[in-house]
Amino acid sequence: MTRTSRKLPKEWARYEPIGKVVEGTRIFAFKTPLCHELCCKYTKSKRFTVQDFYRTTLFGGIDVGLVINATNTQRYYEKAEVEILGIEYVKLPMHGRSFVESDSVVKTFIRSIDDFLERNKDNNKLIGVHCTDGVNRSGYLICRYLIDRLSLSSHNALNVVETARGYTIERGALIQAVHRADRERRLRKKRPNIESDGEEDEREKRKKRKRQALKQENNALDDTHEQIDQDTLAQIMQLEQTLSSQHTQSVSQNEFPHQYFEEQNQKRVQSSHFQLHQQYQQFVQNQSGTSSPYVDSPQMEEDEFEDDEEQTIDISTLGKIDVVEMSTAQRRRQRRKKLEKKFDVQKRGRFWEINELNKQ
Repeated sequence: MTRTSRKLPKEWARYEPIGKVVEGTRIFAFKTPLCHELCCKYTKSKRFTVQDFYRTTLFGGIDVGLVINATNTQRYYEKAEVEILGIEYVKLPMHGRSFVESDSVVKTFIRSIDDFLERNKDNNKLIGVHCTDGVNRSGYLICRYLIDRLSLSSHNALNVVETARGYTIERGALIQAVHRADRERRLRKKRPNIESDGEEDEREKRKKRKRQALKQENNALDDTHEQIDQDTLAQIMQLEQTLSSQHTQSVSQNEFPHQYFEEQNQKRVQSSHFQLHQQYQQFVQNQSGTSSPYVDSPQMEEDEFEDDEEQTIDISTLGKIDVVEMSTAQRRRQRRKKLEKKFDVQKRGRFWEINELNKQ
């Protein structure tokens, strides 16, 4: 059994024992009951014990299921006096003004109410909250529940609580704390992903740091790829310029394409003139018989005119055939083959083949 003090709470007797149920909730405030040793110092009409509390609520049609004690002492009554009546009991000490600066007490208070309501959905049991007078600390806790859980404004919460209790909250620090809690709630509403305890803030910061690190890494990779692409492009352009300059120089030195096409055109013209000359000879033989100057001459074969190894045709003679020495034709054919090979190599554009050809 806890030792009780005979010191009476200051101005306790001037407050009504029990207030009304706060609108929209299952919570009411009342002042702390006193043990018989303390109550005997008051007149009978001012006394208020745990038995008086139980009797008053029972006769008033109030079914109490939970009592939350917000006083900072255990000298007023014993916990067993409440639990023996079948009522749950939660001790929530509020030390001085430190509870205003920390939300730990408020969170415990709200969690106790939520847990009780979850287990008593099928009944109408109420929750009684008391401090010494049932006004200041009790009113503050109930206001915080209305603000944090039911999203009431600070002004509405204060008005509802003070109307139900019948007294105004007298401590300015508690009123300021109520308004501050309302402002913080509205800020959290604008940022729904951030919780008041700061844990969500820390998670968001970690995620943000990871995103920034990943972004920096991706930027570094992009810069590296871009640098590699630029270097590769520069090398390709330099190689193309080198090949182009070498090809131009080689063409200007050899003059192969012009000579090649010139020789091809000359061959086509010679072949055409030879065919005309042959047709003319045939026509003259048919007309003149043996009187033609070409009758006694041996018949010329087609391959004699086409074979560059044995003879060539001068265009200016219009059919007159000049036989060139075999060695000259061979040299011309070798030179033509060499130029054709060189042209094919330059046409393919392979740098190493061009270098090998230039060395030869």
